[in-house]
This record gives sequence, structure tokens and C-alpha cells, in this order.
Amino acid sequence: MDGLSVSDFYSSLTFFSTSVSEVVPTLRQQLISTLICPICKLIFRSPISTCSLGHSICFACATRFGKCGICASALVAIRNYTIESQLALVEVNCGFPLCTSWVKASNLYDHLGKCEFR
Repeated sequence: MDGLSVSDFYSSLTFFSTSVSEVVPTLRQQLISTLICPICKLIFRSPISTCSLGHSICFACATRFGKCGICASALVAIRNYTIESQLALVEVNCGFPLCTSWVKASNLYDHLGKCEFR
């Protein structure tokens, strides 16, 4: 048989030289960084507003500034449903020092309001 065997092929890929346990935390952190409002630096809360140039900002910042806090463009009546759906998929830790809870990012603020360790 010519060429690489399946096992030789997989062992030649550099991705597989890194264990999944090393890759997953990095991917999780990268994903979570896309779920943070660039203005207030907090995890987005629905509804997520967008400006005419496509920047996403949280509802609180949109309400406070009335325009995009990044480029000062007008806000448009289009929600960023992509980020809102990602919030429902990703789990984040509570953040209070003694709390060990992990919750969906979309439920984080509900949890923070009633966390026994706040």
C-alpha cells in the first residue's frame, strides 16, 4: 500500500501532539473573549445592539451612549443573535471567590443576583 497509514497520518499532524486538555481551555477563553462588550468589558446581556458598521455592544452601553461606543456610528435596530446564541452555549464561572458554580453565560447575571457568596 502506497502512502501513509491512517495512524501515521494522525501522528504526523502537529495538532494531535497537543492534548485536548491543553487545547480546550484556550478555545474556551478565546470564545469567552468574543462574548464581552468592548466598552464596559462585561459579558454581554441580551439584547445585544449593533451599530451601522457592525460593532456589537451590550444593551446597557447602547442605552447609556445612544450610539456606538467604539466608532460613534448610529445604532441600528438589528440585534446580534449570533452572540446571543453563543451566550446560551458557553458556561462561565460565577466569579465570586468562594463560589464554584459554572452557569451558561446567558444566565450569569441571574446567578450573580442570587449567589450565596456575593
